[in-house]
Order: sequence, then C-alpha cells, then structure tokens
Amino acid sequence: MRRLIVGNFLVAAGVVLLTMPAAHFVTGWRAQSVEVPAAPAALARQRPSEGEPLGRLVLPRLGLDLVVFEGTSDETLRKGPGHLSGTAWPDAGLAGGNCVIAGHRDTFFRKLASARTNDVLRVHGPSGISTYRLRERRIVGPEEAWVAARTAEPRITLITCYPFGYVGAAPYRLVWSATPVESAAR
Repeated sequence: MRRLIVGNFLVAAGVVLLTMPAAHFVTGWRAQSVEVPAAPAALARQRPSEGEPLGRLVLPRLGLDLVVFEGTSDETLRKGPGHLSGTAWPDAGLAGGNCVIAGHRDTFFRKLASARTNDVLRVHGPSGISTYRLRERRIVGPEEAWVAARTAEPRITLITCYPFGYVGAAPYRLVWSATPVESAAR
C-alpha cells in the first residue's frame, strides 16, 4: 500500500513538473503562428502595446523565422523575441538607430549559437523588409547596458543569455550587432 501511494505521488509530481515546460512551449508555438500585418498604418504613428506583434526576424542560413513582439517582459519573451521598448525599429521607411531584440537562449534564440559573421538578417516591418548582416559578436556581462545605447547609424542588436549549455541563470550575454545592407520598401 505504501509503495502505491509513493508511486502515485511520484507520477503526479512528474506530471506537474512537465506541465510548466509544456505550457511554455505551447505558448511560444501559438504566438509564433500569429500573422503579422504586412503594413499596419497605426504602427507608423504609434508602437504596439507590450506583447503585440511588431514584425518578423529572419536569418535564412539558420532557418530562423520568428515573430518579434513589442517589449521584453517575461510574458512577452515566452511568446518570442522581444523588441526593447524605446529603441529604434529597423523600418525600411524610417531613419536608423539601434534596434535591440532580446530572446531566450533555450527557446527562440537557440540557433544564434551557430550564427556567423556576415550571415544575412532580414527584418520585416510596416514599410517593407530591411536587410542586415551580422558583423560583430561579443560576450558581455548582464550589467553592460551600453550594448543597447542609441546610435546615429542604423543597427540591430540581438541579445540572448550565454553560454547556451548553461543550466540556470546564465552569467553572460551573447550580443550580435548587425549593420544594414539594403532596404526595399514594399
């Protein structure tokens, strides 16, 4: 009888422990299947609210094609990479600046572990597609906020925790900087 109780308890505990990662996966999968409006007129005047889709981030060589959401709250980053509010958005019709996009290393940005200098990066925004190339890879501490500083020239900064195989809260951040190649309004 005692073994039956302990066995049932262990099975129940296993189900509970698996439910959280499964819910996290389902949340991201569902959020990534949303359709991002090709050219929302409202976005030209006002940014979406926290958690709303903002555009798409595509790294063709890595097979990465992700919806980017506005904001970097825990809830938003469960859905996909988040655009750091207050930073530029690489819109083909607008001037430059530093667009910062953050994502979790163990889900959406896992493929950044295989990224290389000169990989093509495309950002689909309200006015079209902006094309960038990854130029510089850095490993920094989490307190190094200068990577998100404003810039005069257009740039995309991708940030995720590092190292990729680390269990728990990672001690560093992987930062990729990308510079524009061309812009083609649609």
